[in-house]
Parts: sequence; C-alpha cells; structure tokens
Amino acid sequence: MRNGRINRMTWAIVVAGLALGAAFCAREDKSALAMKRSTELIEGLRKHQIPGLPKVLTQAQADDVEKMRSGEGGWFVEKGCFGCHHVTVYGVKSFAAIGPDLSLAQEDVEKRFGKKLEEFWKAPVGTMMIVRTQLIKMTPEEEAEALVKLRKAYADHQAAKAAGTK
Repeated sequence: MRNGRINRMTWAIVVAGLALGAAFCAREDKSALAMKRSTELIEGLRKHQIPGLPKVLTQAQADDVEKMRSGEGGWFVEKGCFGCHHVTVYGVKSFAAIGPDLSLAQEDVEKRFGKKLEEFWKAPVGTMMIVRTQLIKMTPEEEAEALVKLRKAYADHQAAKAAGTK
C-alpha cells in the first residue's frame, strides 16, 4: 500500500510539474509573440517618421503595446496616433504624450481651434496638418473611420465620466 501511495504522490507531482511547465512555456511564447508583433508595428510606424516612438522596446513595453492594440483603442495604436496621443478611455498610453488625449478630441478641438471636430479633421491646422498630410496619410474611407473612432472615444469617455468610472 505504501508503494501505491508513493506512486500516486509521485504521479501527482509529475503532472503538476508538467502543467506548470506548459503554462510557463505558453507565457514565454505569448511574450515572444508580443515582442515580435509590437516591434514590427513600431518599426513600421517609425518608417513613416511617427514621433515619440521608442527605438527599442522592452518586454514590458511590447506587452503593453500588444494589450493596447487588441482592445477598443487598437485602431489608434495601429494607425500610429499613440505615438503622440493617449486615448485614456481605452487604456491607450503614448510613449511621448506630446499631444492631447484623443478621448477628449471632440471638445478639445472646439476649445483650442474654435472649430467642430469634423471641420478640423477635414482641414487641420498646426502640427496636425503636417501629421495628416505627411506622416499619417489616410484614404477617404480611413478618414471617415477616424472621425467615427474619435466621436466614439469621446462618447465612451462621457459615459464613463457619468458612471463615475473616469
């Protein structure tokens, strides 16, 4: 009976060790994939001279980029907006934060430029004119989608604020 108990205990330890090893390998594979995907994204955006992006990513930064691009704010990450802007309502954090939070773009544009977001988007001024005409070029369909995304981010921000979560 004693040998039977030892064998069962040994078997339980082996199974637990295998499960832990598999979980560790899966985590390492996920981290390696995050590093690969995030590095490719950042390198692609840097080719377009998007400012504010790091030259080399740490594993933590790669994991953050991967998380941000898989969430509601993924579009802002994929397009490179997060090089300069946070989109706090979606947890998107810029490396440089040299531009305003895009969660507030709808009200911010009106306050700073005296224009509605749609008007500003069609004819940007200042830094955004350079960004939109030289760095982040969009098709008409992408431009329309950008306005939808900006409006939704603002609406989601307002809803979170009303609910007391922001």
